[in-house]
Formats: sequence, C-alpha cells, structure tokens
Amino acid sequence: MDRYKAVAAIGTSLSLGAGIIMSKVVTDISKGFVNNYGIMLMAVLITAALVFLGAKFVLEELFRQFLPLRRWVLGKFYIEGTWCERVRRDGVPHGISIVQLLPDGYSVVIAGTNYNPKGVSQSSFRGKLMEMNWPTATFHHNNNTTVGPPDTRPGIGTITFSDRHPFPNHFSAHYAHVTEGVSYSVNAFRLEDEADLAQISSAHDRQAWLLAQWKKFAASEAPT
Repeated sequence: MDRYKAVAAIGTSLSLGAGIIMSKVVTDISKGFVNNYGIMLMAVLITAALVFLGAKFVLEELFRQFLPLRRWVLGKFYIEGTWCERVRRDGVPHGISIVQLLPDGYSVVIAGTNYNPKGVSQSSFRGKLMEMNWPTATFHHNNNTTVGPPDTRPGIGTITFSDRHPFPNHFSAHYAHVTEGVSYSVNAFRLEDEADLAQISSAHDRQAWLLAQWKKFAASEAPT
C-alpha cells in the first residue's frame, strides 16, 4: 500500500469537490444578473479552476508543513526523520551513513552523507521515492563523491521498514550503483535521542559520534 499516493488522491478529490461546489454557487449567483451564457460559463470555469488550485495548494502545504497532521495521516507509514545506517559493501563493514527522509509534498525524498570508518565524509546522495509497497520503499538516487575527482553515480535502493507501532524505528536496505557493479547492504535505526541529533548537527562533535558508531558496528561484526 502506498499511503502517500492515497493521501494525494484524497487531497485532489477534496480540492475537486471544493471547485465543483464553488462553481455551483457562482452559477446560482450569476443567473440573477448575467444574461450572457458565454460570460457566465467562463466565470464558472475560472472560479472552479482557481478554487481547485487554491485548495490543492493549501492542503498540500498543510500536509507538508504541519508535522502532527502528517504523522496522524501517515500513521505507521510515517518514515520521515534522521537515520543512522551501518553499511556493508559486498558483505564487509564499510562505513556509517547519516540519512534523512524528508517530506516532499505528497511524497518523500532521501538525502544523506556516507562516512568512512574514520568519520570522514566520502560522498553525499539524494534521491526520490519511486514506489511504496509497504513495508518496502524503492528509491532512485544519485551519489556524489566529496573527495577526489567529482563523480556522480546513479543508483537504486530498496528499503524495508520495521512494522513497529506507532512508527518504524529500524530498516534494512540494499543499494546498488548502476556503474559500479557492487552492492551495499544496510541496517539502520532512527535517531530519536536529542543528544544524538545535537551531536551529528555539530561539525565539532559529529566525527567523534561517528567513530563511536563505527566501533559498535565493527564490534558487532567481529567473529565470536
């Protein structure tokens, strides 16, 4: 189920309904003093179009900007926020990524930065949601290097979210860059603690936080 598409369809239907209702109101008012049918028809159509576009804009902005409404409407499908990814390249621990799933009207975009084990940025990426078939989302993205010669690599990723109530707090993912020929597997957790969010927002504290996450990741992968 794609809740984003369902919400978009409901928003369009409500906007269309508002336009139809207003066109009926304008028609009834116009009958009393407009005798030219062409003028009346044009007024009705213009009014309906303006009301439809205005209502659509307002509903989309409310859904995008008003977080409590967005959370309530999306329910368990609310996946937006900041996430920490533990990344493996061809099955081997590779690095840590900080990822944001950001509202984009009736959809969501993914953006983030990949860090090496020393906590140094290696690349950034941004992509769009292509399909949501809960609990799996498919994204197309572009990965841009932040060290060495500029390089952009298009790719595709699938993310499978935990079915936690009220919102998911973990996901697993698989990413592949079209031109690279290697695969990345990911386990991620949602960052909800204010202290964690403050650290990754600070250029001074971010690297130490990333190093701590890498040590936990490496320890969890060590043979027992």
